[in-house]
Amino acid sequence: MEEYSPDTPAPWTEKEKPVTSVVVEDGVTSIKNYAFANCTELKSVVLPESLESIGENAFYNCKSISSVYYKGSNARWLTISIANGNECLTAAPIKYATVHENFGTCGEDIAWSLGNDGTLELCGDGDMPGISFLWYNDRDSIESVSIEEGVTSIAASAFANCKNLKEVTLPKGVVTIGNSAFANCASLTDVNLPSGVTLIDKGAFLNCSSLKTITIPKSVMLIEKLAFSGCESLTDIYYLGTQDDWNIIEIVNGNDLLTNANIHFE
Repeated sequence: MEEYSPDTPAPWTEKEKPVTSVVVEDGVTSIKNYAFANCTELKSVVLPESLESIGENAFYNCKSISSVYYKGSNARWLTISIANGNECLTAAPIKYATVHENFGTCGEDIAWSLGNDGTLELCGDGDMPGISFLWYNDRDSIESVSIEEGVTSIAASAFANCKNLKEVTLPKGVVTIGNSAFANCASLTDVNLPSGVTLIDKGAFLNCSSLKTITIPKSVMLIEKLAFSGCESLTDIYYLGTQDDWNIIEIVNGNDLLTNANIHFE
């Protein structure tokens, strides 16, 4: 990695789209001076175990960093030479490989980690891309999903078939719940959709057989076909609007278990 300075900033700091997530590849031993300085919207950083030094002001003014994923142990982290001007990095929560089973990125702008306690955490900016999800092979160990503010959509099939998933935390700002996003999550009992969600796509909660309650915000405009099909335990819907608001939602066929449940209006 090249040396940079205030007069010769790294080229990615001047791109039209701001840097929100950084993944330093395995094998890199040094992050040079000012490498990511003034990336004010940078939220997540993934660092390799091979890292030996972080140069002066490498993460200067990266005031939005909220998660650092380090692919080594806490003891190994303490051996890294970290120069002055990196307080934005060192003050953020650091997650170590000895505590977290696995982590990586989902597309370019979203980072994820799966802990030994079964918690899958995601952070970053923008839509979750509809690609292969690297946590899928570990889906049986996922017991909770926590997504930080900044993520704006839940991709199709993102958490499908996570049979032991019991708890989901979604942030304000999520707009769409994708096709089959939580399909066949048989242990999920309660879901609170945040204000701002407009679309619950086809089969989003298909066969969530233990789902008993769901909170739906007034912002929802469309509930697609079979979104709640197979949710045999669904008894209560908490709708954050009036009955008149509920009546204008387009609810497509295959959602009888939703519409026949007890609907509580604000």
